[in-house]
Amino acid sequence: MELPSPVVGDQFGSSCAGIGDVDGDGRADFVVSVCAWATDVEPTEPSQTGVACFSGRDGRLIWTGAPGVHFMRFGKHQLRPMPDLDGDGRTDIAAFGWKEQGQMGAYWMPIPEVTLVSGKSGATLCSSTVGRPGDRGTMAVVSDVDTDGWPEVVIALESVHFDEERLQLLSLGRGTMLSVPEIPAPFRLSVSCLAALADHDGDGFSDVLVKLCPDRPGATPPESQGDVLQMLSGRSLVEIARVELPNDWRPGQFCVAGDVDGDGGCDVFVGGLGRPDPCRCEARAYSLRDGSEIVRIQGRSPMPKGGSIGSAGDVDGDGCADLLFAEYHVMEGGLVSLISGNLRSPLHLIEFRYRDDNRWSEYFGYALASIGDVDADGTPDWAITQCTPWGDERPRLTVWSGRTRKLLFAVDRTSLAASARGR
Repeated sequence: MELPSPVVGDQFGSSCAGIGDVDGDGRADFVVSVCAWATDVEPTEPSQTGVACFSGRDGRLIWTGAPGVHFMRFGKHQLRPMPDLDGDGRTDIAAFGWKEQGQMGAYWMPIPEVTLVSGKSGATLCSSTVGRPGDRGTMAVVSDVDTDGWPEVVIALESVHFDEERLQLLSLGRGTMLSVPEIPAPFRLSVSCLAALADHDGDGFSDVLVKLCPDRPGATPPESQGDVLQMLSGRSLVEIARVELPNDWRPGQFCVAGDVDGDGGCDVFVGGLGRPDPCRCEARAYSLRDGSEIVRIQGRSPMPKGGSIGSAGDVDGDGCADLLFAEYHVMEGGLVSLISGNLRSPLHLIEFRYRDDNRWSEYFGYALASIGDVDADGTPDWAITQCTPWGDERPRLTVWSGRTRKLLFAVDRTSLAASARGR
């Protein structure tokens, strides 16, 4: 399958999400980020950036939107589904990225913005500036705290000089900040780890899960303090509980799961790297009720660079959401495992190669999403991308059947032009 990358620094597929049935054909559709960065780290022209919506039936382009939104490198959760905000009967999308250029001293720095996009047409509904020039991070969607009819977003931001991290609760309807809590000492906020939770404290609002890392200036000596999962009230971002992780590994991203251990509460899967080096990826499940470790699953690949973890939907029909666990940038190529949210074991291994020169795709699994049932077989299907923060792979988004674990089709930047010519 020859899918060349026509743009220098192409980062097509750094983020993706399901959006429901946009075109009314009875199949779930999906959105993907479109961005590129030149080798001098300056963003490309606005016409090469934004959000693209594709048909889950056949990969046909439905619309493009949010022109000029440059999706941030190193961020995988910058497209989030929203309720129907404009009343057109379709799920809308929140896009978090750099929208325009601003000046910081002698340098021009991008300004982070949250842009709301119509799920039916791709039109921009509104946008709000957040943070300061050069800030980057991720976001999660929570309940309507200020009762203006619109949900809010929680944003995790990191400064351009990596010397400060912040959490912000943004009112989308009013465009104002509702809460900016302090990060508790001696920790720093891991801005790539942020997720919404069901109502944990019983106040009627969804809550938030973040990851805190001990502040270790300079080198990384043997740590006595591990990372912490912090549960925050979605109403005020005040801490309501925490889970202390052991220091025998390096935790990375996490994904909120269902009730893995049967105690009646939701749990969380955390992906990371074991110690010492050379190491393997690991996925560990923790109870959010008492902080206990439920299960530990070791990855299959030696010496990985990192991994991603995300929801696969309930693939095996046992009532529990399953997980996709990716290990990328390994010598044998990127691997994705399907982990049962109930049986606690890998169900299937997906391996993906380039078809043109038989070279392994090292960053297969950089972004993962359950996008709904695209092939009408009653099982949720997945979008899995291959992309790097530097744009040095041939990026694409692949769509996989959750029932057969087979590749259905793939799209990349050339699909935008091909779909436009075909209309």
